[in-house]
Amino acid sequence: MTSDVFMNKHSLKEKLECAEIYYLKKRKKFSDDKKKLFIGICISFIIIASAVGVLSNEALFYSKSPETSKLNSTCSDLSLNDTAFCLRDKLKTWYNYNESNVYKELTEDELKSQGGVCWHYARWYEEQAKNLGFYTKEVSIDVNESLAHVFTVISDDEGYCVVDQTKATCNEFLR
Repeated sequence: MTSDVFMNKHSLKEKLECAEIYYLKKRKKFSDDKKKLFIGICISFIIIASAVGVLSNEALFYSKSPETSKLNSTCSDLSLNDTAFCLRDKLKTWYNYNESNVYKELTEDELKSQGGVCWHYARWYEEQAKNLGFYTKEVSIDVNESLAHVFTVISDDEGYCVVDQTKATCNEFLR
């Protein structure tokens, strides 16, 4: 009834203006809904792409720890990845962080019995990896003005592994 009253009391021009306003409001609402839908799809895409990217990076570029049963006690005749994890697994059996030895040079036996700090373990990894035929680099990074952290990078022509106390992370070169 209200629309009949409106239709009868107003001129054609007013009716057209009203219809146009109604149309524009509907169109704007539809446009706003499309924008919201588009933004929602974009956000969903970003979240999914990020999740897939993280998973694919781990799967494609980061090597997994091999099964310990496949490794030998000397870590010899293994791939770079297997060697890094084998050395890490060996070190884990006797690892002992001991700051009281920070400025002491230790033999391997002393390191095993007394423990040491990051640079002791970095040097142990470096020596072991060199003896197994890999390239090595001891890396020191500043933590603050008076403190640094040391770890080792082991490499060959296929990639490199960062071995840091009881952790190992390996990456293959992309070609």
